[in-house]
Amino acid sequence: MVEKYGVLKNLNFKDIVAIIQELDYEQGLLFPTFFPWKPSPFVHFQSIIGSRGRAVAADIIAYNASMPLKSRKVVGKLTGEIPKTGKLMDLSENDMITLDELNKMANDMDQQNIVDLVFGDVDSCIQGAYNRLEWLALTALCCGSVTLTKATNDGIVTEEAIDYQMATSHKRCVAVASATREWDYVATDAGTVLPITDIRTLVAAAKANGHLIQYLVMGDTDFGYMQLATETKQLAFAYQGIQPGATATYAPIPNLEQINAGLKAQDLPTIIKIDKFIDIEAANAVTAVDPWTTGYVVGIPQLQVGEMMNGPIMEERYPAEQVNYTKYDGKVLVGVWAENNPVRAFTQSQIVAFPSLPHIDRMYRLNVDKSEIDGLDD
Repeated sequence: MVEKYGVLKNLNFKDIVAIIQELDYEQGLLFPTFFPWKPSPFVHFQSIIGSRGRAVAADIIAYNASMPLKSRKVVGKLTGEIPKTGKLMDLSENDMITLDELNKMANDMDQQNIVDLVFGDVDSCIQGAYNRLEWLALTALCCGSVTLTKATNDGIVTEEAIDYQMATSHKRCVAVASATREWDYVATDAGTVLPITDIRTLVAAAKANGHLIQYLVMGDTDFGYMQLATETKQLAFAYQGIQPGATATYAPIPNLEQINAGLKAQDLPTIIKIDKFIDIEAANAVTAVDPWTTGYVVGIPQLQVGEMMNGPIMEERYPAEQVNYTKYDGKVLVGVWAENNPVRAFTQSQIVAFPSLPHIDRMYRLNVDKSEIDGLDD
């Protein structure tokens, strides 16, 4: 039996609504910088591939499919429309007992305890939705494609990558047929790894196509390799009167600000460093996942390379009578309801959103873990 209140009968849902509306769930996230929100009445694949010159993350769920309770696996195929993203949580039997005892007392302090207990799930579900969008956006920006696997999503699984169609000639690598020039070789020989030379080569390739690279986005690991290279030290310290060390382990090691100052002085792109992990729950286990692929340095023409397409949520148009609803920031629909047979309480978040990447035709990817004489990452 499903009830609107049940074990939540003393819950003042307005208290939870008031709390979440005061919070900023985008704080600390990167995707709004690269993919600002864009409302859309429809979200189809053709609209996201066009060309124009730590809460556990939520799952991607196809339209006309139910939402998986966390720790359950649902395998399907992504086709046609961009799916909704959602997270479903339930309170444990022990939590139900706690709620029942609080309901019996029902004074102001216990009312606050009820709000706190239920709010924990509401907070986690909203965070999970935004964390999933962060993973999608950074994966798309890094790889130029998105693939949903059993390891990265408890909902649907794509048979093929959602490909934003970066041109093959824009997928580059170190333009020398020697593994000693690949960036991860820097710990062996800081002098043979030449990150600044590789950046100049990438910028030149883009200019040959009439494109300008303003920013280079890379992961923390590759930035660490770049810091250790003698060529990087020479660039970063040349304008400060500091003599760089001859080996990779010699201090000082230039920081991001110093390296960017040197790059700017040479009219080279500014580096943006990605250093974050997102918790993904799949196969009953939570794993901290790095959304940025080590080895990939991506050149972009501007900070905004796409939009986060935000479509309609069907349950908002056709709400269930037994569910308490609120909507965060006009984007994430949150529902809370109870079941009495067996006794359980559920919290669910939903958002229909997916990153579009219309500037993919002016983006370039450099694989610094690979070297070929033609400089192409075939």
